[in-house]
Parts: sequence; structure tokens; C-alpha cells
Amino acid sequence: MERNGGAIAMNHLRAFPPFSTAPETKGLRFLPEYEEIAKVQGLSKAELLELVARDIPKYFHRFRARVLNVTHIGDVRMGVLTGIAFVIGPDALMEIKELWVALKEERYNEAANLLLMSRWPTTGTKPAEQMRILELADMMRFGVAPAQRRH
Repeated sequence: MERNGGAIAMNHLRAFPPFSTAPETKGLRFLPEYEEIAKVQGLSKAELLELVARDIPKYFHRFRARVLNVTHIGDVRMGVLTGIAFVIGPDALMEIKELWVALKEERYNEAANLLLMSRWPTTGTKPAEQMRILELADMMRFGVAPAQRRH
């Protein structure tokens, strides 16, 4: 009964704004959009992370073909690339051609430097964002994720 009632409520809600007027699909969201969503809509951390988890595969899919040629890249470096694509967009990441050459040739220190010389670091204006940028660069260099932190 509860499940059917929930389904009926969802079907009813879909017929009215804001649900009926929302686009059927949403392209890629960038990090600033999530900040705005959290601020304007008052989403909880869990709700915001749920949105991110749903969107991350879209980013990975955009540069997956390029990464398939770099089989040794590993999960940590894939996470770095996905995280950066989340900030500057996968197309901008794909345009850093020297990065992909360095990755293919396992020159991870150079790859990290290329990322730091791209437009990506200019997006971090707050100290926490700048620390995140440095951390991601180190993750690219060494292929190791930082220890879990308490936030």
C-alpha cells in the first residue's frame, strides 16, 4: 500500500510544475552549479552527493574512449581526471593534448604539471579549493589517494 501510494504521488507530481516544466534530460553540471543548487535549494549533503553520484558517469563516458588507450592509468588517476572534468568540463580536459600523451607514456609528474598549467587551477579561489587542486595534482603524480579525512 505504501509503495503504491508513493508511486501514485510521484505520477501525480510529474504532471505539475516544477516537474512538468523541467527538461527531460540535463547535460553536464559543473561544480559551481552544485554549489548554487546547495545554496538556493538547501539540499543536504546526502542529497547533493546523490546528484553528483548520478552525474559522474556522464563525465567518465565523455573521455572513456581516450582513457581506454591508457590501460595502466589506474583508478586514482581516473578519479583525478573525472574530478577535473567535473570542474572544467570534459571537453576542456580533452583539449589538453599533451596531457594525454604524457599519460599514455606514463609520465605522471609531467601530467600533473600540465594540469597545474591548464585553466583548471584558476577555478580555485578559496584556500580549500586550492588545497583540493594541489591534492589532485599529487594524486596524479603518485597514483595514491589521500587517507580518508573527517570533515
